[in-house]
Amino acid sequence: MQILFTHCTCFVSDQEIIALILLLLTGRQPDAEHVSSISAAITSSATSGRQEKATRHGYHLWMKSPAVTWCYGCRRRFADRYSKPPRDVIIRRFMNRRYEDKKTGIVKKSSKVSATYFHLNMNCVRKVTPCVNIKDLFVHDEVWPHLTGERVSILQKFGLELFPDE
Repeated sequence: MQILFTHCTCFVSDQEIIALILLLLTGRQPDAEHVSSISAAITSSATSGRQEKATRHGYHLWMKSPAVTWCYGCRRRFADRYSKPPRDVIIRRFMNRRYEDKKTGIVKKSSKVSATYFHLNMNCVRKVTPCVNIKDLFVHDEVWPHLTGERVSILQKFGLELFPDE
């Protein structure tokens, strides 16, 4: 039997769902180790597809943390309003940062890949990658639980289709 887990608006863990399904199928309460092993297998399978998409596209919606202070695109500080809900959703991309060599003045590319952050504004992102499209944004599983009504409204005004099948 193949079971497909997709995003839903209820906040029930995969393990709780698996335990319920096993209870319904077998008529007895499953042990935690069995549930964990099934959950790991499902998560591994599902994550590989999401990771492939995330790697291919590269731009992710992310929740701003206090450690994030500068937009890599426009080079401006994130204003205080971006640290509080519902405006705390920003864009993140892992990349080789560009920097100006202080001795020569030549712009170089870092050999180290690190996270870069952008305002929720495609103009900021396009300063680094001119051909990027809003459809290139990826929503991580860690972000979905934080997408409350106000945040969803902001993202929809931004032009992001979070639920394209609705």
